[in-house]
Amino acid sequence: MKFVGKLVCLALLLVSCGERFETVTLLPHTPVKDQGEWPAGWIYATLSLVESERILAGDSLELSATYLMRQQAEYIFNPLMHDVGTQKPTEFTGSPWTCLRLMETKGILPYNVFRPKLAMAWSDCIVWANRGDLQTVLDTGFAYMPRQTSLYGTLYSPLDLTRSLYTEGYYEGFVFKPASTLDAEPYDAEQFFWDDRPERYTNQPEHRILPIIDETLAKGHTLVWMGDTANAGYRSNNGVAEWKKQGNAFLPSRSDLYTHVSLHCLHIVGKAKGWQGLRRKTYYICKDSHGEAGPYKGFIYLSEDFLRRQTVLLFRHKL
Repeated sequence: MKFVGKLVCLALLLVSCGERFETVTLLPHTPVKDQGEWPAGWIYATLSLVESERILAGDSLELSATYLMRQQAEYIFNPLMHDVGTQKPTEFTGSPWTCLRLMETKGILPYNVFRPKLAMAWSDCIVWANRGDLQTVLDTGFAYMPRQTSLYGTLYSPLDLTRSLYTEGYYEGFVFKPASTLDAEPYDAEQFFWDDRPERYTNQPEHRILPIIDETLAKGHTLVWMGDTANAGYRSNNGVAEWKKQGNAFLPSRSDLYTHVSLHCLHIVGKAKGWQGLRRKTYYICKDSHGEAGPYKGFIYLSEDFLRRQTVLLFRHKL
């Protein structure tokens, strides 16, 4: 009876203290960054993935998300870059493929070379870009654009650095469509994102979400996760995302996920075991891009149930 009593006390202690996590797998990654008020998680998570792949290759390099953010802002606001009659995007949205295409066409710079902290919020950029000279606004909010940088004693242009980091075709994306609409045709990302040219994701059934993540982590690679973070169970301040039933709809229509403005990207870097009340569950360790906030210093633990129901796409290095 004394032993049973101790177990009950331990369980009560765990409940009172909230979730406790035991790391199962934690793969190499670079430090947490801060996207500020800009909706640029898709850039931060994708660059974090590229950085982890470079660590696996024996390299150590942090990349400038703000450099790509400036390039995307210039593309959005510059009318000369759009065909007459083409509807311009109204939001700063994108996917991992969008980020890689920016790198292909505009290059990339090291993290410390181009202003890491922005002097302008996205909402202010919209106002000033529509009022004044675009280049002046971007130079003020971001920084002047260097033509080349020195890295490890070698001069690189932004495009040179991109070519040295990865080869086109090294990455692949998966979209999880409802089983009723699954077919052999690839998913057209232009239906999902506003983009400058179509990209294709591989259709996968919903039950493949966790196996793809587990397979990738087991082979030593990380992934970009994109999903809807509007669910009440996503508590970034507490560092945990649990699935929460909302009203009478336990499982929302997956097609609805693709229209939500609350889509966010995280970098999945590991796996853990944790407690939810008296239940021991599996969680996935994700690196966020809102600075070292919360109890886990910028990391958030996503439960299996949350991933099954809120995942829109996964993106990884080809295995």
